[in-house]
Amino acid sequence: HESFARLRLDATILAGDAANPDRWWDGRAFDRIVIDAPCSASGVIRRYPDIKHLRRAGDLPVLAARQQQLLRALWPLVAEGGCLLFATCSIFRAENGAVVQEFTRDTANVRLDNQLRDGNISGVMRAEPYGLSMLPGTQEADGFFISRLWREP
Repeated sequence: HESFARLRLDATILAGDAANPDRWWDGRAFDRIVIDAPCSASGVIRRYPDIKHLRRAGDLPVLAARQQQLLRALWPLVAEGGCLLFATCSIFRAENGAVVQEFTRDTANVRLDNQLRDGNISGVMRAEPYGLSMLPGTQEADGFFISRLWREP
């Protein structure tokens, strides 16, 4: 709410368990959904160096499965012609491109936004097959991944 007020924007903001939309969703589709997915937080390691001691290799498959769960639970809520933005603060492909690749492979009415991936990224973002990424420290920022998916009729 604070960010929208600061930017002088208006939006309906809902808070609920994204993995269980049946508990809060009223059945009206959304034009836009953002998933800021739980991840290893490898992209913020320069600000939180303890992450390298807190995470284990076995965490990645668990986090990727949770990300798939969120994508599959929220995709039916996206209106035809609407989009879903999938984002993580991870730099690991297992939590990013691999998750989006599996989802797009298994979902009939989804189109990966290649314009986002192929657009003018001014050398800051790296184009990946399933989105864009940025490494930690680039322009003194955190690392992250984004992918925009459009729902086709």
